[in-house]
Amino acid sequence: MPKVAHFFDIDPLVKIEQKAWIVDKFKPRVPLLKIDISDFNLFRSGIYKSQDNRIDFNGKEFWLDTDTMNKIKVKLKLSGSSPDSLAISMIEFLDKDVISSLPYTINTSIIETLKNSDSPIYLILSKQTASAFGDILKDILEKFREMGTTIEKYYYVTQTFWTKNRDEVKYAKLKVLAEHLSGYRIEDNQFQDEKREQYDTVHYWDDSYDTDNYPDYMEDFIRVCHMNTQGGMKDVVGEDFNEIQRKFVSHKITENKENQISRKDRIIRIRKFIKTFEFYQTNNQSF
Repeated sequence: MPKVAHFFDIDPLVKIEQKAWIVDKFKPRVPLLKIDISDFNLFRSGIYKSQDNRIDFNGKEFWLDTDTMNKIKVKLKLSGSSPDSLAISMIEFLDKDVISSLPYTINTSIIETLKNSDSPIYLILSKQTASAFGDILKDILEKFREMGTTIEKYYYVTQTFWTKNRDEVKYAKLKVLAEHLSGYRIEDNQFQDEKREQYDTVHYWDDSYDTDNYPDYMEDFIRVCHMNTQGGMKDVVGEDFNEIQRKFVSHKITENKENQISRKDRIIRIRKFIKTFEFYQTNNQSF
């Protein structure tokens, strides 16, 4: 019987109301103002640089819009803090005790699709640090258990909150998925003679904008790694893929309640390839 596994990015499973804080660096656990992460990204991008409202944090520059800066000035007067002591805190993304106190919901409708499934389930945490989720992970585990399924393992593919390069995160996730589809560890874009738990069909669940493209990414990634692999190991991997059909299935989770999941299948074959993006050459570090 073919071996099947499901890999979930944690983002569509749990929704947490997390915000960045603007704080007095001498009172970092008391927010002067909370801001949406979208505003945080704008402040970090420098789009408001011309408005000349700069805050430095941990060696990084942030440029606030004037409206936000005026709100902060009011808070500074009320708190007695100095403008020179302003900083940005990501405590709601980094401190597990704070995170566990935030409102969150678990998308049980996704979990129900695997009710009483015997297939192993893996979680991929791509936008949080290893210590961030704490009790929330326990809650997710319990939800799966209630549906008659269990989580085999967690994979943390970013080491810090500041890992924002999308290609680095994509590479790290593809590496995890490809190792379990092939059954071999991957290092420096090459298959290694070291076993991983192998599955004939790998399902990947996510809500990112390019989830539908992951079958294409996976096929290209497998081919690149096979091309780079040397000696007998290259022949072994090639024979494995030729002898046993390997399938990769992406499930894009959407806001459309009538058609919540968009599914795409791909039989992964090793043959002449065309690279769809360049990060395989530059992102070959271990995760």
